[in-house]
Amino acid sequence: MIAGAVGTQVPRRTLPWWMTTLLVLGAFGVLSLAYGALISPQTLLGAGQHMNDAAHVWARYAAAYALALGLTLLAFLAARAWRMLAGVLIQAALAELLLGVVGIVDGRWEQVAADVILVAVFLLGASRLLGQPVWRLAAWQDRHRTSP
Repeated sequence: MIAGAVGTQVPRRTLPWWMTTLLVLGAFGVLSLAYGALISPQTLLGAGQHMNDAAHVWARYAAAYALALGLTLLAFLAARAWRMLAGVLIQAALAELLLGVVGIVDGRWEQVAADVILVAVFLLGASRLLGQPVWRLAAWQDRHRTSP
């Protein structure tokens, strides 16, 4: 255990190679949205829709958020910042869940399957890092210890 005199106790956790691989692939899935929005924003549109200046602006905003999220996932994974990574994984799962809802509303069924897979991978990774399911309040509470 790593413990600070006034801080929290954080268990040391390692991830199996398959989980690390899934998280890297998930991060690249998030980054692919940024790539598509920057390089080929038309891919964000449905059949028969056309890009205008406003759509280009919103595509760049979407790219900025996706790029920040994907790079943060990779950075925390590389730094082995497990608790921070777990929090960002929850944020990424929520983002993918909402993207899935948008995909359903827009009838983009090919997108929905990928979103469901990413939600599952991100929630599994966060649960593994926290040592318990993410829906349990205890997973998110800091355990303070008194200084000796």
